[in-house]
Amino acid sequence: MESVGDRVRAQIESLGMKQVDVAKSAGMTPDALSRALRDERQFKLVELASIADFVHASVHWLITGDRDPYELKLSARHDYDRNAQADVPHDWNHAARIAGDVALAYAQVGLGPRETQTSLPSYSSAKMAARHIAALLSDVRGDQRRPYIEDFPGAVEAALGIDVFIVDGEPMFKAYSAASDGLTFIVAHTGGSWFRINWNLAHELGHIVRGDLAYSDEERYIRADEAWANAFAAELLAPEETIRGFDWGGASETDLAHMVLGMGVSTETVRNRLTSLKIQPRSGALVAAVEKTTHELARQVLDSDRLLQQTNRYQKPRFPRRIVEAHTRAVQDGKTDGQVLAWMLGAAVEDVNPGWNSVHTVSGAALAAAL
Repeated sequence: MESVGDRVRAQIESLGMKQVDVAKSAGMTPDALSRALRDERQFKLVELASIADFVHASVHWLITGDRDPYELKLSARHDYDRNAQADVPHDWNHAARIAGDVALAYAQVGLGPRETQTSLPSYSSAKMAARHIAALLSDVRGDQRRPYIEDFPGAVEAALGIDVFIVDGEPMFKAYSAASDGLTFIVAHTGGSWFRINWNLAHELGHIVRGDLAYSDEERYIRADEAWANAFAAELLAPEETIRGFDWGGASETDLAHMVLGMGVSTETVRNRLTSLKIQPRSGALVAAVEKTTHELARQVLDSDRLLQQTNRYQKPRFPRRIVEAHTRAVQDGKTDGQVLAWMLGAAVEDVNPGWNSVHTVSGAALAAAL
């Protein structure tokens, strides 16, 4: 049977660390660590806690061999450097902190998974997965023409039971998907283009559907399938059937604008889909139109007010209604102090909790940065 020492040794070796460095991190002598790894002495709890932090593992797993049900696993939406043809590195610890704070907001009010959280099967391909998820999202909206993109976060919550947060604060991330103790949620950042945030949400949903969220940055590089998540997002937002069904020889620029807006994607996404599906527009006007920016194309069918509304779709924070309502009840019942609720509502703590002690107030900027 695998022992605590076996798991510690395996984790050290998997990361290519030196035992002397691990021993130093825990305040142990190299000999003491060596004996503990051979089960000739027991680890002290304080030693194990230090080692767990140093080797990027949980104390729960080191002791029991099972994953801590409260341990976060996540994926971080990153940028792609087209010149270098590589992912732009992100701060995993920053991602874990944000996701951890969101998980804590659930724990504060004892909120578990949605009753509607869907158990998703394994899929043989990203295309099959996207088509199944699209059907679920369409069913909940009851509109096959524009089934879910008008309220993509709301459709994901209603159909799949996956909560979606749009938060402001430090612009250090695009989007994260995370899971902890049965909860699954996506966190995206405000301020981006509406079509780019749609893509980020769909991409992260792909990671959840694929089941490749990870417990560490090292594990992410082994597990995360970025190509699969991108293929899923492409098929979910810009289905092959829709792209192939468009009249690329006789349609007008206005027709193209309606299709792009209806899918909630960018003209760049459409160009990429045409390339991947080996479709060549036969109309010179459409060749020129698809090269325009999404904003330029949208002007063909939207007046200035509707264009502004579309542009501002994700410019403000957005929180799942159930977590706002749970925190509202908790403040009313005196179970929480109202800091998280105030942050979600964009209000002063004193406005949501008149009994708040201002001596302990945390600034809105600091709380936004923390969450």
